[in-house]
Amino acid sequence: MGSILYGIASKLKWKLLIATIPVIFILILGLFVAIVAAVSIPHASSSETTASTTSGAMYIPGQVTNLPISKMGLAFIEQWEGAYSNWYDDGYGNMTIGYGHTGPLPAGFTSPLTTGPGGTAEQLLIQDLSSGGYCSSVQKEFHGIVLNQNQMDALISLAYNIGGNAWNSLSLTQAVKTGAPPNVITTDFEKISYAGTTYSPGLYRRRVAEALLYTQGSYTYP
Repeated sequence: MGSILYGIASKLKWKLLIATIPVIFILILGLFVAIVAAVSIPHASSSETTASTTSGAMYIPGQVTNLPISKMGLAFIEQWEGAYSNWYDDGYGNMTIGYGHTGPLPAGFTSPLTTGPGGTAEQLLIQDLSSGGYCSSVQKEFHGIVLNQNQMDALISLAYNIGGNAWNSLSLTQAVKTGAPPNVITTDFEKISYAGTTYSPGLYRRRVAEALLYTQGSYTYP
């Protein structure tokens, strides 16, 4: 009788062992997945941090159709330029339309332009910033200089207003490259307040706003 019970117990033991094999396998598999996840997640976070730090060393990657200007920077220019659906004289003999566009309208644009977010006036501004070389002139002139996003936006706004080929004539250029203190940067921005040889209060107000944007990250409008 004892041997019979022993045999039954042995058979039950093996059946239980066999039955627990899938459970053990699932537990091992789950443990393996957990370990892989634990190793991978910090690695991914580290990569994202590194990418963010690297891109932020110069400026935040462009947020407007791959341009280095941010959406807030674009809005800053729009507010200072003003939106015009039809052609007008800017007061200096330049026929202007949209957000400060001068010269013939490029292919695909006709007047009157539509204003507001996503309108043809904004599309034209984005195209001008790109094809007109304003963004690229800032990138080229200050290549290798550590700039954050608001500083990049301020310099692009300045380039769009005065032209992308004026850097050599500005004391601001050297001030930016040498990391001059905020008061020097502000003074150098304010110097660029002339239309030709004529002092312009309107340009002065814009230069003050660009200086605040550059030194303090303040996106102030008229």
